[in-house]
Amino acid sequence: MYLTCGIIIKKQDKGENDKLITLFTKDYGKITLIAKSVRKNKSKLSGHLNLFSFSEVGFVLGRGFKVLTSAIEVNSFSSVKNNPNKLKITDYISSLIFKYTQSEEKDEKIFNLILLAISYLDGKEFSELKLEYLSRYFEYRFLSILGYQPNEKEVVDFISLRTTNRESLRKIKLVFLRYFESIL
Repeated sequence: MYLTCGIIIKKQDKGENDKLITLFTKDYGKITLIAKSVRKNKSKLSGHLNLFSFSEVGFVLGRGFKVLTSAIEVNSFSSVKNNPNKLKITDYISSLIFKYTQSEEKDEKIFNLILLAISYLDGKEFSELKLEYLSRYFEYRFLSILGYQPNEKEVVDFISLRTTNRESLRKIKLVFLRYFESIL
């Protein structure tokens, strides 16, 4: 049996009672586990497998999937889940991680970045403009970890001056979008 902790970044129904749970873990990177019978009313694991939660999980190797055997939710990040704007940013972060990381490639820097970003969002209230800034900052850090550190003048100014006007954030978003498109 394997034990690790991770952030649940995606959930998908499988069959009548199962779910596929994708986590970004500290020890294994992005992994997908099958949670058997978790959609049944009396499932003990379902309350510990909430989207964007930080959980400790145990799993075994199955024939086609890793099979979830245990789960304990460590932090639900309830402030994020109760705020639609924070939830939107967290969903965006998860989609970037899901799309631009390889399965089972351990990367503690990415794990720490995700955990730090969601913890930071959970801890404070933010204006929409500040949330937009945080999204761009996450993109910058994520691209840097992936080896695509943007170095255009407007990006350097954005990071060093902490620019928070809508026009500069829109420009930075377009720059980062080009980087993400070049990855695929």
